[in-house]
Amino acid sequence: MPMRKLFQPASFEEETNILNTWDEEQKTRLFAAADTFGLLKPLFRGFSALHVAGTNGKGSLSTMVSCVLTAAGYKTGLFTSPHMYEENERIKVDGACIPQARLTKDLDEIYLRYPDLRLFDGYFDSAIRYFCEERVDFAVMEVGVGGRMDCTNLIIPDVCAIATIGLDHCDILGDTMEQVAYEKAGIAKPNIPLCLYPMMDPTAREVILKRCEAIGTPVVEYAKGEYTITHLGGGRYTISVSRPNLKIQNLSVPLLGEHQGHNAALALIVIETLMGLGYEITQEHIRKGFAMVRHPGRMEQIASDPVTVLDGAHNEEGALAAAAAIKKAYPHAPIILLTAMMSNKDAAKASAALGAVADAVICTRVDTPRAMDAAVLAALYGEKAVAISDPKEAYAHAKAICPEGGVVFVAGSLYLPSAIL
Repeated sequence: MPMRKLFQPASFEEETNILNTWDEEQKTRLFAAADTFGLLKPLFRGFSALHVAGTNGKGSLSTMVSCVLTAAGYKTGLFTSPHMYEENERIKVDGACIPQARLTKDLDEIYLRYPDLRLFDGYFDSAIRYFCEERVDFAVMEVGVGGRMDCTNLIIPDVCAIATIGLDHCDILGDTMEQVAYEKAGIAKPNIPLCLYPMMDPTAREVILKRCEAIGTPVVEYAKGEYTITHLGGGRYTISVSRPNLKIQNLSVPLLGEHQGHNAALALIVIETLMGLGYEITQEHIRKGFAMVRHPGRMEQIASDPVTVLDGAHNEEGALAAAAAIKKAYPHAPIILLTAMMSNKDAAKASAALGAVADAVICTRVDTPRAMDAAVLAALYGEKAVAISDPKEAYAHAKAICPEGGVVFVAGSLYLPSAIL
């Protein structure tokens, strides 16, 4: 079982190779972050890890890989964001959340010293401390925003992965595919394998490959025909993979939607790469791990009268995938959309995707400063939309108007599920 000693620093050669690929902006940001977290050196190799970037699909990919590793007997940490219901969902070991009291204590301590620290950085600090204290064998670490300047880029992983890329967080990452992809590609490191989402946007893929070639990063991706996904009906899929070092047939994809089939493909190529590094993972572990996957807010049914489905789609790409998934899962059902969005998102494009499958729309507002006004959002949907600012009242109205056999579909913001329940 490949393992490292806790708090093991990077070797001088390894650290130098990586730091030589950083620009001055990265060094300024990440050296300051390393000092904040109390790292003895600017790069951290306290445990074996997978580092995951991407616009959408990061959480699904991370959950699939972590469950397979747990099924294979590796004590596995999982760091994701944002949370769906409770903040301690962000940090897990073998599926169990960090105790809330422990997380609160960690955050209180670091904010006493650094009151202006970004909240995500506080969660990251708690995660690396908790994983080291729990002596995890492996940790799956998800980027917060972008990758190049993200504090998670302080870790030296065994493998990196980039999920699907779209235009999101444009105020931070840039408003072109090239700019966003450049930021995501910033997690690439010399001599560390990087696995690519198989349906990557061609422009984004070109940017990533160029960066990897420049710094000596081996890229792992599917060749044409090496995997297939099959729709079983009701939005459920199986995946079959035939690669030189991994062959598996009719594996049940644990989450609804065709896009989750492609996320599963990326998870499997990550697992194959880990196997090549010496991790002992069998087909039985993969099937058992996929069966363990639970990912709140990803095509998640939370009620049956009427059927209510939650999805975390909050940008154009996610909305298109969620809209396709809900129609596959409930092809003949009237869809009542309950939605809210953040003002920094491209609401027009996301609402066009979600509105295309909705028979009626209820727009609401979640309690955060960035939230879009319900009436402004409703105007994007036209005559079939109403605005109800209180999320719980909006959900009650959606259920009340949902016809027999219909579905209440909750999407548009990752903050909405916790606001209605």
